[in-house]
Amino acid sequence: MMSKSTTETSPNKSVSPKKQSTNPVISLLTNRLVFFLHLFAYLAVSGLNTLIWAIASPRSIFWPFYQMFGWGFAVGLHVITYLMFNDYTEYLTKVRKSSTFNILFIYHAFLYISINVFLLIIDLLYTRALFFYYPLIFWGIAVGFHATGFFLYPATLERELKGLKKTYLDYSDKKLTSMANSKIANFWILLMHVSYYIVANIWMYAVFFLTPIGDTYTPVETTIVWGLLVGVHTFSYLLYYYVENITRIVKGFLIHLAFYGVVNGWLIYEYFTTPSNRFWPLYSLVIWGAGIFIHLFVVYKWGYFKESAVKRVKSLNPELGKYELDSKANTLAFWQWSFVAHIAIWAIGIVTIGIEFVIAGIAIGFLINPIMGWLIAVSIHGAIFFIVFKDIEGFFRTTAIIHLFVYVTTGIYLVILNAMTSAFPWSAIALGGWGIAIGLHLILAYVR
Repeated sequence: MMSKSTTETSPNKSVSPKKQSTNPVISLLTNRLVFFLHLFAYLAVSGLNTLIWAIASPRSIFWPFYQMFGWGFAVGLHVITYLMFNDYTEYLTKVRKSSTFNILFIYHAFLYISINVFLLIIDLLYTRALFFYYPLIFWGIAVGFHATGFFLYPATLERELKGLKKTYLDYSDKKLTSMANSKIANFWILLMHVSYYIVANIWMYAVFFLTPIGDTYTPVETTIVWGLLVGVHTFSYLLYYYVENITRIVKGFLIHLAFYGVVNGWLIYEYFTTPSNRFWPLYSLVIWGAGIFIHLFVVYKWGYFKESAVKRVKSLNPELGKYELDSKANTLAFWQWSFVAHIAIWAIGIVTIGIEFVIAGIAIGFLINPIMGWLIAVSIHGAIFFIVFKDIEGFFRTTAIIHLFVYVTTGIYLVILNAMTSAFPWSAIALGGWGIAIGLHLILAYVR
């Protein structure tokens, strides 16, 4: 008789579920050792704090409660991640395989329930004025819409896919599913926004008419401005998902232009209703306008930019399919030109702030703070573009690149401040200590 293969699994032994994600953070959180170490540490510290409280101050408030709940939120999220991505429960596995929208609902629901229980306990035990119902109600609106989208997801996805397949005959199932998920998620976000607008306005007018809060306050302005933003949000959704004869890149520009017009229109209105010596909306019109101009230029030259991005991505990933190639090329083009726009806006913004300093009589030397502070944000943007351009993957490698960019720009800032304020080279100490952390980060990223 032939012996059974050694690879055959005994029916009495369970097989460890295979992890479904290559995301390094998910891989870390789904590691069995890491999970049980985290759980043990939480229980041990909670027990120790309780013991200290019982011995040292049993008549005081039960202060370990704050640590238990605060850390408990993180433990709860870890438990959900561990069970979901290790396929330990059939239900969570089904959720994980459906969509990111549904995965986020599980986390959202857990945080909503646990945090509101925490606030309720604090309210009942330690405060006299009840406040827990504010987050319970207003956050509950968002959770309610998220829940509705979650439970209606299978039927909604099926309906959307059926319509998309009729329109986009040559698209892969993967791309169609991605398009459907995007439309579904944004529909519920829009509906939630509209509902918040309605509920908040009812609340504002109720407070206004029932509670005297001064003659200068009126909710009408808030209603109008927020209503315009809701209108632009609605316009954006309908334009993006229902207008077929306009390309996606043009749609993005029109949505950007609509927000630019509404926000700056409101700023101009504020200027005329609260007179000032200077036309301060000019700053927003010019600085944001630079971004609008660059966006328009990208739309005009999109064919060339997209072709260049496709060539770059294809040279790095020749095995990619059409959908993945298109997606990566769009991502590369976005980060490239948003970075260029950020640099232009930074330069124009600094000039504008400098003019304001001169007008206000502020020493021009103080301009170094907005210059370098904003430049740190630009460097983070540049780091992300570099990561996408070089197709760098992995949690430690991508974060190391961002860390390094921030270190360099912040280091320049500290050296300049040091030179301006003190002869003692304190910046060298700060940069040396931070440099050790950078070195360790780079070793984790690139030494295997």
